[in-house]
Amino acid sequence: MGRRRIGVAFRVLAALLLIVALAAGLGGFALHTFRTLHDDVSTLAEQRLPTILAAAKLDRQAALLSAQAAALILAEGEGDRETEMMRILDLVDTLERLISGLERGSADTGDVATIREVKTGFVDTLHRLNTLVARRNSLETELDAKLTDVLEGGGAAHGQPAPPPDAAGYRWHREALIALHSLQASASAERQSDIDREERLLIGSLRQLDDAISLLHPSERAEAAAMRARLAGWADEGEGIIALRRQLLQTRDAINGTLSRNRALADLLGAASTDLFHAGQSAARGATSAAAERLSAAEVTYAAVLATTALIMILTFLYLRESVILRLRGLQTAMAAHIGGRHAAIPTDGHDEIADMGRNLRFFLDVIAARESELTENEQLFRTVAVMAPFPLLMLRASDGAILTRNRRAEAWLGLPADGEDTDAGTSPTIADVLPDPADREALRTMAPADPASEGAPPLVDREVRVVAASGWAGWALLSAAPATVKGEAVVLVGLVDIAARRQAEQAVRESERKYRGLVENLKNHAVFAHDLRGRFTYLSPSAPDVFGHPAEEMARDYTAFMPPDELPRWQERQEELLSGRPFTRAYEAAYIRADGSRRTLAVVETATVDEAGHVTGVEGIAHDVTDQRSYESHLQALVRELEKSNAELANFAYVASHDLREPLRMVNSYLGLLRRRHSHELSDEAREFMTYASEGALRMDRLILDLLEYSRVGRGDRPLVPLDLGAPLEAVRRNLAPAIRESGATVTLPEKTPVILGDRTDLERLFQNLLGNAIKYRHPDRVPEIVVDVTHGAEGWHLTVRDNGIGIPAEQAERIFKIFQRLHARSRYDGNGIGLAVCRKVVEHHGGRIWMEPNDSGEGSTFHVILPDRERAAA
Repeated sequence: MGRRRIGVAFRVLAALLLIVALAAGLGGFALHTFRTLHDDVSTLAEQRLPTILAAAKLDRQAALLSAQAAALILAEGEGDRETEMMRILDLVDTLERLISGLERGSADTGDVATIREVKTGFVDTLHRLNTLVARRNSLETELDAKLTDVLEGGGAAHGQPAPPPDAAGYRWHREALIALHSLQASASAERQSDIDREERLLIGSLRQLDDAISLLHPSERAEAAAMRARLAGWADEGEGIIALRRQLLQTRDAINGTLSRNRALADLLGAASTDLFHAGQSAARGATSAAAERLSAAEVTYAAVLATTALIMILTFLYLRESVILRLRGLQTAMAAHIGGRHAAIPTDGHDEIADMGRNLRFFLDVIAARESELTENEQLFRTVAVMAPFPLLMLRASDGAILTRNRRAEAWLGLPADGEDTDAGTSPTIADVLPDPADREALRTMAPADPASEGAPPLVDREVRVVAASGWAGWALLSAAPATVKGEAVVLVGLVDIAARRQAEQAVRESERKYRGLVENLKNHAVFAHDLRGRFTYLSPSAPDVFGHPAEEMARDYTAFMPPDELPRWQERQEELLSGRPFTRAYEAAYIRADGSRRTLAVVETATVDEAGHVTGVEGIAHDVTDQRSYESHLQALVRELEKSNAELANFAYVASHDLREPLRMVNSYLGLLRRRHSHELSDEAREFMTYASEGALRMDRLILDLLEYSRVGRGDRPLVPLDLGAPLEAVRRNLAPAIRESGATVTLPEKTPVILGDRTDLERLFQNLLGNAIKYRHPDRVPEIVVDVTHGAEGWHLTVRDNGIGIPAEQAERIFKIFQRLHARSRYDGNGIGLAVCRKVVEHHGGRIWMEPNDSGEGSTFHVILPDRERAAA
C-alpha cells in the first residue's frame, strides 16, 4: 500500500480548528468570569439596593408624618381637620407600602418587625390626636355658643342702671354683675386654678343672690329668680361654661402629651430606618469587595491562558509556512517564468494537492499551444461583435485621419457611407468630417506611435467632444480612443457615446446647484454643513465660523474638540445612530465652546445622505445659535415661578391678615355694645355720638377686610377652568339680585343664547354680581333702571357688554374705577369700599381676557365691555 496522504486542506483546516478551539476556550473563560461578575452585581441590585432605598424613604416619610401631626393640631374647623387627616392617611399608606417592601426584600425580619411595631404605635398616636383635636374643636364651639348666650342673656343686668346703695335691689344688681363677670372670666381661663377661683366667686355670688332676692319687692322677685336660674344653668357642673372650660383644658393637655409621644415614636422610627440603611450599606460593601477579589483572580488566569494561546498560534503558523506557503511560492515562480517565455522547472514532488497542481500546470502549458489556433477563428467573431455594437466605433489611419472602418451604428448616427462603398481615392470620409475641433483631432493623431514597434500614447478615455453628422446635425459625445497596429500600420480605435441628454441634465443640475449655493452662502446667522461617517466636516457655509465661533479649518479638523465634556456622550449617541446605516432626519440642541470661552447652544436640524445603493454616506444639516433664546426662556420661567410664589404668599398673607384683623374688630364692636348698654346713661350726647362713629368705623373696616379677602381669593388657581355655559352664572346672579331688582323696578335683559367657555363659575358670578349690582346701585333717580346684557363673537373671542341707563361715569375716570379702593362718590350717597370693579378686572384677566368701560353715546349711563377667549384660545 502507498503512503497515507494528508491533504493541504486538512492541514490548514486542522490548524484553523486548533486556533478556533483556543479562541473559544479563551472566550468561554471570559464569558464565565463576566457572568459571575454579572450575578454578583444583579444580587446586589435586586436584594441590597431596594432595602437601602426603602430605609432612606422610610426615614423621610416618618419626618413628614410627624410634621403633619403638628399641622393637624393647628386645624381650627372640622373641614381643615378632615383635610389634614386625609393627608396623614395618605402618608400612612405610603409608610405601609415601604414597610411591606422591606418585608418582601432582604432586610432582617427582626428589624422589620421592630419598625412595624413602632409604626403601629406611631399611627395609633395620630388617630388619638385626630380624636382629641375633633373633641377640642367641638368644646370650643360649644363654649363660644354658651358665652354668646351669657352676653345676650346677661344684657338685662348690664343694661339696667345700678340702684342707689341704700336701695333693696342694689345688692342683687351687684352680685348679678359679679356672677356674669365670673362666668366670662372662667370661659377664657388658661389654668385650672383660675377656673377654681372663678367658680368659688360664682358660687359665692349665687348664694348672695339668694339672700338678695329675699330682700326685693315681691313684684321684682320673679324676674330676679329667673335671672338667678339662668346664672345657675350657665354654671352647671355637667354642661355649664366652667365644666366645658375644664374639659377644653384637659383636652389640650392630652393633645400636647399625645403629640410628645408621637414625636418620640417618630424619632424611634427614624433611628430604626437609619440602622436598617447602614446594615444594608455594609452588606453591599462586602458583596462589592468579594466581587472585586474574584475579578482580580480571573484577570491573572486570563492573562496566562492568553499567552499560551498566542504561543500555540505562532507554532501553527510556522508549520503552515514550511509545508504549504513556501511550496506554493515556488509553484508561482515557475508559472511566472513560463508566461515570460523562459524555461523553469515545475515542482511536482510530493503526494498532496500542491504536487497535483504542478503536474496539472505542465499539462495546461501543453494545451495552450493548441488553443492559440482557435484565436484566429475568434477574430472574425469579435469583428462581427464590433460591427453590431450599439454605439459608434471607428478605426482611423493615424497618418491622415482617414476612417478605415466603422460599425453600423456609426454609419447611422453620423451619416457615413456604408463600409466598402468609399474605396475610390478622395471619397473616403475622414475624422475631420466628424470632429470639427482641431484640438480633438490633434489628440487622436498624437496617440499613434511613430514607430509601429513602440507602444504609443496611453488610451484616451471619456473625452467630451463636439461631433457633426453629414446632414449638418451637431451634438456632444464621450470619446474613448486607443492606439493600435494593424498589418504594420498605425491606427487609432475610436468609440463614441451620445451624451446630449446627459449634458442637459448636468446643466440643470449645475443651475440648481448654483441657486442652492447662492442661497447657502448668503444665509446669515445659520450654518449649513455636511460631514461624513467619521464625523468630519466636508462642507461648511461661509457663515459657519460666526455660528460655531471657530475658523472653518479648525472645525474641519475635529469639531468635537470644541464640545464641553457633557456634550460628548450625546454626540457619541448621534454617531451610533449615523453608523447604524438607517436613513433619518432629526432635530436636537448641542453645546459648543466658542473661541472666547463662552458656552453656546446650537439648534441643529440634519438628515442622512445616501448614495445610489441606498447606503448612508454622511449628514447634511443646518445649525443656528439659540443660546440667547434659551437664556431668555429660562429667565421667563424663573420670573413666572417667582411671580407664582409671590402671588401665593400674598394671597395667603391677605387671608391670614384679614382673619386676624377681624378678631379685634369683633372685640371692639362687642365692648362698644357693652359700653352703650351699661353706661349710655352716664355718657354725654357727644360721647354717645363718638361711640356711634367708632362703631360705624369698625363695621366699615370689617366690610373692607371682607372685600380685601374676596379680592385675594380671585384667581387663586385652586379650581381648574372647566367648560361652562355663561348663561348659568348670569341666571344665578339675577336670582341673587331679585330683591334689589323688585325694589328698584329695574328690568334686566339677558341674551337668549350664551356661549360655552372655559371658566370658573364662582369667579364669573362675582364678575356679573358686581357689574349688574353696580348698574342697579348707581341708578338715576329720575329713570327706571334698564340693564341689557349682550354677547357676540369677534376676533379676540366672546365680547360681552353690560349696558345701563344710570348716572354714568365720566370718560376720564374709565381707568381709575378699576383700581382698588377708588371711589367716585361720597360714602354718604353710596356705600361700598371701591373694590368691586377691581375684582371684576382680576376675574377677567384670570380668564385671559380684558375689561373696559365706555360712556353711552346718549349721555345716559355707561357700557362695560368684557372680552373672554373662546374654548380653543383658553385651552391653548
